[in-house]
Amino acid sequence: MKLLITEDEEIERIALKKIIETEFRDIQIVGLAENGRRAIELASEHKPDILLMDIKMPGINGLEAIKEIQKIVPDAKILIVSSYDTFDYAQQALRLGVKDYLLKPSKREVILSTIQKVIDDIKKDRLESERKQQTEERMQKMIPIVEADLVTQLLFDHVHDVHLHECMGLLDVDQKQPSYVVLIHFSQDTLTGRLEQMYGELKRTIQLHTKGWVGPMSGLQVPIIVFAEGEIHQYRRNAVSLVQKILHNLSGVFSASAAIGIGKAYPALEQIRQSYYEALRASISAGSKARYSFYSDIISNEKIKDRDMHHIEELILEELRIGEWEGVRSHFQAMTAYFEKFQHPLAEAEQKVYDTMTLMIRYLDEMGFVIRKPVFSFSAASYLQMKTEVNFILEDVMSQYKRVTENLQEDIPNRMKQHIRKNCHTDLSLEAMAKEFSLSPQYVSKIFKEELGISYIDYLTKCRIEKAKKLMEKGSRSLKEIAFEVGYNDPNYFSRVFKKVCKKSPSQYKDSLVSIGQKDK
Repeated sequence: MKLLITEDEEIERIALKKIIETEFRDIQIVGLAENGRRAIELASEHKPDILLMDIKMPGINGLEAIKEIQKIVPDAKILIVSSYDTFDYAQQALRLGVKDYLLKPSKREVILSTIQKVIDDIKKDRLESERKQQTEERMQKMIPIVEADLVTQLLFDHVHDVHLHECMGLLDVDQKQPSYVVLIHFSQDTLTGRLEQMYGELKRTIQLHTKGWVGPMSGLQVPIIVFAEGEIHQYRRNAVSLVQKILHNLSGVFSASAAIGIGKAYPALEQIRQSYYEALRASISAGSKARYSFYSDIISNEKIKDRDMHHIEELILEELRIGEWEGVRSHFQAMTAYFEKFQHPLAEAEQKVYDTMTLMIRYLDEMGFVIRKPVFSFSAASYLQMKTEVNFILEDVMSQYKRVTENLQEDIPNRMKQHIRKNCHTDLSLEAMAKEFSLSPQYVSKIFKEELGISYIDYLTKCRIEKAKKLMEKGSRSLKEIAFEVGYNDPNYFSRVFKKVCKKSPSQYKDSLVSIGQKDK
């Protein structure tokens, strides 16, 4: 810790230096200044932590010197040591943020205790600054996890209202800002060993050029929720600029290629899954025609009656999301019946059904199921033969899906529940849980929805709140301590979640426990 003494009386300077050097081993005296001008020079050179400053000195006085030094070393702690005790000097010193005002001559004990107090304050400030820096670093590390977690919940599951509100604040995004999905599908020839590097580069590109949340990579796909700037109908220009930057980085840095689909922009986040389905459909078109494709362009280039097909495709994806295969089969039957009713050319109908099956496989891949791409003959002589082939392919895809799910241990939902109950105080994002069980975040979400009948975030919240209640019943911890112990770094956020779940605040719940205890007596 560095200290600068400014005193125009040489005897006083030497005496203060000797007292400080004798009593404070961890203080380095970096200079003795005889006037304000010299004090400013030494402060600029050594950046002291503490200044002992006289007021009445030739040339620049102490108060004027303090003003200049504070521009150079704004965090320095300043003690005035002066024989002038006028109210005007004291008032000016107070306005300048001076830590203390010692009158000469001061007793040795008073000088030492005052300096010690300043040292303690500096140590306390540094400790607080380190804590803030550590918190900031943790937040920066946590933000990508929160983003991936939110994308997964919004596109494949359900996001808790309070959780969404808090995350929007953390990620500095306006809930009323329009948003759309960009889906990146890396080409099959992309080197698997470089996918993680490309994913990191993708995150950096989004961080530099737009406001957006990057979802987890599943298979060869990455969904991104992008928040549109300006009016909702103006999103295309920014989307094109963003996509071109992504493609440029992929080809320039990694010599890799990708097909990118862009869904329509919607005014509310609850509609973002619709944009995802559109981006998924557009990514298939981009793979066959160009490097990126807008869903709105696909729609505008099709016949009006064919647009009903997109609604059927969305229904198929919804059935896949919740694991309803009979619903998937039913919608494929509706699709083939539609083509037959409107007498589509058979080859055209086959191509459209094949495209929808490709969409289905792409979606399953995103969900964490690696399914062999179906082989379509494109040689049906009649609609009856085409329907038979569609059913055959669906049976093959369903059997592959069944084998994949059966390979997972049957007790995995219970193991997940036990893991959450045991570790609910730690980072248990969907992404963290997926890594723990070597699954995709989308599939973890799906397991909770299908096997437990509740979304992942709601189950985690339920466990944390139940644990908080038990800790309150013991009565040995404060509400702030309880919030941290059950996994909430922000006590205010914990309070809002608790009230949302229990219909009363934590303090009200704790008071009710006291009332019940008094009645029992």
